[in-house]
Amino acid sequence: MYPQRRIAVIGSHLRKTPEDDNPSHIHSETTSVKSIQTKFSYRLDHLIVYSYENGLHNIALDRPKALNSLSLSMINNISSLLQKWWNDDSVKVVVISTSTQCKPPSFCAGGDLKEFSTSGKWEFAHNEYRLDWRIHKFPKPFISIVDGIAMGGGVGVSVHARYRVVTERILWAMPEVRVGYFTDVGTTFFLASCPGFVGMYLALTGTRIKLADALYCGIGTHFIPSEKLAILNHKFTTKSFENKTVEQILAEFSLPFSSGGASTFATYRNIIDYCFSAPTVEEIIERLNSLKEKYSKENVETTNWIVSTLKSLESGCPTSLKVVHRAISQVKKQNYSIEEALRTELRIGTRMVDRYDISEGVRAVLRDKDNKPRWNPAKLSDVGENILDEIFAPFRDPEKELRFEDGSLLCNKIS
Repeated sequence: MYPQRRIAVIGSHLRKTPEDDNPSHIHSETTSVKSIQTKFSYRLDHLIVYSYENGLHNIALDRPKALNSLSLSMINNISSLLQKWWNDDSVKVVVISTSTQCKPPSFCAGGDLKEFSTSGKWEFAHNEYRLDWRIHKFPKPFISIVDGIAMGGGVGVSVHARYRVVTERILWAMPEVRVGYFTDVGTTFFLASCPGFVGMYLALTGTRIKLADALYCGIGTHFIPSEKLAILNHKFTTKSFENKTVEQILAEFSLPFSSGGASTFATYRNIIDYCFSAPTVEEIIERLNSLKEKYSKENVETTNWIVSTLKSLESGCPTSLKVVHRAISQVKKQNYSIEEALRTELRIGTRMVDRYDISEGVRAVLRDKDNKPRWNPAKLSDVGENILDEIFAPFRDPEKELRFEDGSLLCNKIS
């Protein structure tokens, strides 16, 4: 089903070696391929790490059969690498990308749901959120290259990068409300910063978006066609960064956002802002229904879009919808920092994974695929403020709160 895996990362056309099948194997080499100076490369679980003479380091996700979904080991290893490189003057630029050809094309389809649900859930979320914070705060140029699917945890390790390259093959979503969870990995912070209330729309509907909409809301800072990535990689690995900056190199290969097509968000921005700025989820739905009646005789296309939006909201877990609405509203109104947003997310996530809804959502959407979840509570009106207060409350044990340390402190051992 899957093609033979190849190492196809930053400028390298090296074939996999037999040793690569051993996750614990680490090897060093000095390789010159088409003038690309590879200082060394090695494997860490489902990661391949490349270091180049000019100071560029690339972390390539290498788990194609799972669409590069993140395991706890992968999360810990990436986090530890960033800590180690934080104050290393020889490290000039860090890139996160993929090393394999997935079908369909995938950057990262999310966190490993099976491992998350069977392992220590608090540890998984805690370590994943700290990784997202380290990417956000990394003091050197950090580039994510999203060529294909990016969802859930894959959004976390890409959207917090300083430079976010997307291709025409991007398929992006945060669909957690449809399985009884919520938009986490720092996206309450990111989505609150999207134009108007587009972020609220994305979080509550779980809508999948492609290139034009990804560019509109800031998911991508640069649009580079997938066919140009190999040339871009070659450029990065042969430049010393003394003659050209990262911005200049990316700009050299980027196309104007307008070439990505027309954005749905641009078309319906006024409706999105009016409806999704409502103080409650119930009022969002009321406003959409009101506009549906208004446009039903005037504009069929707009009416269809509103009906589709209402259906997306109806498919979401009532508790999840209210949790997401409160979380993003808090970030927007109180101007939360990334640290405050992630701390709140850890509290929410720890409570949400122990609720009935997530197991029911996984059953209905992922396991049985009948798409008929029986939520509890089943209606928005039954999700009281007392339920939300319990989900958002600080931990009774202060040691469980998410803490942040200076990136130079190597406190996670690379496994």
